[in-house]
Amino acid sequence: MHNHDVRERLNVETNSLRSPEGLIVTSTKTVHAGEEILYTYNYCADCFDMGDLWGTPGMYRDFGFLEGYPQYWPFLDQKVYATIDQLSNGILQARFETYSEVNVESLAFFGTQLARLETIDIESEIQSLTSSFWRFT
Repeated sequence: MHNHDVRERLNVETNSLRSPEGLIVTSTKTVHAGEEILYTYNYCADCFDMGDLWGTPGMYRDFGFLEGYPQYWPFLDQKVYATIDQLSNGILQARFETYSEVNVESLAFFGTQLARLETIDIESEIQSLTSSFWRFT
């Protein structure tokens, strides 16, 4: 077993689990004693490049954890994805790119989301989410 991380920090690659020779894990850089073996759950040899469809939300949904940064957030219906990274000063930066031509509906969707995010009280949202979590577990 290996730990998941985003592609930028991986230090191993593997072949397919279904290969005749069995699973082979090869380091792509020096892994020092005590360091974690880092691979990706969503861009693995047997995952059919699902990472472009899963992104960070899919990793949370299917595996129960949030990835570190940079995070990849696909909005498939809007044909847009966002890459969110944390700068050295702690500020989050979002870069949006398109899978194809952006249409009016996609722009309206993101305008609505931006307006929502600009007025959200993060501390209240976190309290609400964590309170709900502990109440139902």
